[in-house]
Amino acid sequence: MTPGIEARLSALGLELPPAPKPGGVYRPVVIVGSMAHVSGHGPLRADGSYITGRVGADLDIDGGREAARYTALAMLSSLKAALGSLDRVVRVVKLLGMVQATPEFGDHPAVINGCSELFAELFGPERGIGARSAVGSRPNNTRAAIRMGVPSMVEGKLPGWAVVPAAYSFSSSASPFIIASCPNLPRTRSMARSAAARRSPD
Repeated sequence: MTPGIEARLSALGLELPPAPKPGGVYRPVVIVGSMAHVSGHGPLRADGSYITGRVGADLDIDGGREAARYTALAMLSSLKAALGSLDRVVRVVKLLGMVQATPEFGDHPAVINGCSELFAELFGPERGIGARSAVGSRPNNTRAAIRMGVPSMVEGKLPGWAVVPAAYSFSSSASPFIIASCPNLPRTRSMARSAAARRSPD
């Protein structure tokens, strides 16, 4: 039997941090249909502290990759809190990583590999490697070295709901995952309006 995601985390000697609380007016994870949209996360350690600094000045590439790996764990922690189990994640769809770096630093993709490689280790290359963008960013209010988010897919769809394509507007990053069906999830007002429109006669 294939071990679950949390068993693989344990085998790798990795620990999920506490699910981070929102730093503004947003939700860490929003589920629409079979897509789990994850808001921007930073490199949160298990003790609640963040890896801070700029890659190219305070951190080298290896330090940046480690920060990206911690960011992946923070996103997984939020996903677990929202889904109940990481085994409901079907695949990673899109990853956007923003690296706080010096103007001279240009190897942002190598830094974000720290996150991508961990997802590939946990979910396998077919499920864990999705589309990706990696860019540099200016310093943020937390001084976090990395900001990332992921859309992922969940198995199945809520009855009657279509999968909504992700739309991005970032000062940090966000991403979707595909997840397993969630029949008890609350419907948002926009979803309710869409349902009413579908029921209306032509």
